Amino acid sequence: MHTICATPAGSDEATSALDPALEGRLYASSIILWLLDDLKPRISIPAGAAQQALDGIERLHRCVTEENPPPGPEWRAARRAATAATDETSDQLPTLLKTCVETAGWNPVTSPVVVYDTLRVWARARKLLASVDAGWRIEYEPTLRAHMQELFDKYLKDQTELQKTVTVFNLLAEHYPEDDRLVRLHNRVDHEQDKLSYARAADVLLQLLQDV
Repeated sequence: MHTICATPAGSDEATSALDPALEGRLYASSIILWLLDDLKPRISIPAGAAQQALDGIERLHRCVTEENPPPGPEWRAARRAATAATDETSDQLPTLLKTCVETAGWNPVTSPVVVYDTLRVWARARKLLASVDAGWRIEYEPTLRAHMQELFDKYLKDQTELQKTVTVFNLLAEHYPEDDRLVRLHNRVDHEQDKLSYARAADVLLQLLQDV
């Protein structure tokens, strides 16, 4: 992968750079760089392929902000590296964090939706990080699902009338109070983080516009 911001004459990217719409793409890359930087302290990746993938995608977006969008092959190579790094991970949180990097590997000059896609994955990662920080235990999810299935099968499966007034969550509070606490915690943090994440992203965009 190249390490300089250079646009070959006659390339599609060079043609796009003449389009006034490029200005909006510059903001898109600036936002994406902020999103990646926000998650970087929590992306536990050792030096190697994963780190190189992150560095490579950040470099490409910096080139866009400098009005020198790299050619298509460089973006494709960066996406392949990011996909390989994501595929090396099976745990939920690291996978989601690396998926955000992978999602960012598109040229906003030719793929304007990349900023929205990256924002959505970033918001999901932010929600999960907030839940984990608050005490949510990702590794406990299979046990929680098993408890809920057990309660449904035992108390509700053959009780059509009871299902109208009682839910598995009601039963969870009665039979597995710690599970109920975790579910309530997770739902509360998700709701709060939904509002906070997009508000933060909006503030960043407003700041970028004010700095022009």
